[in-house]
Amino acid sequence: MQDALVRAMETWPFTGVPPNPTAWILQTARNRAIDQTRRSGVWRGKQENFVPLMEDCLESGASPRRPPRFEDEIPTASCG
Repeated sequence: MQDALVRAMETWPFTGVPPNPTAWILQTARNRAIDQTRRSGVWRGKQENFVPLMEDCLESGASPRRPPRFEDEIPTASCG
């Protein structure tokens, strides 16, 4: 319901208050709840694929890396 009220505050200043604001808010709340339920289901289906990838990223990020080199530290080839 709070999401629907926020959506109303974002939308109504530009589109105007609808003829039946209560019905608009209730329908928006219902649609938002359905969207959230769908997103949760999709995430649960993909979560088992993402976890190994995230673990790999964490492991590779923990390995020691060479510190960055600044421009004055980069050797230049001399011409001559």
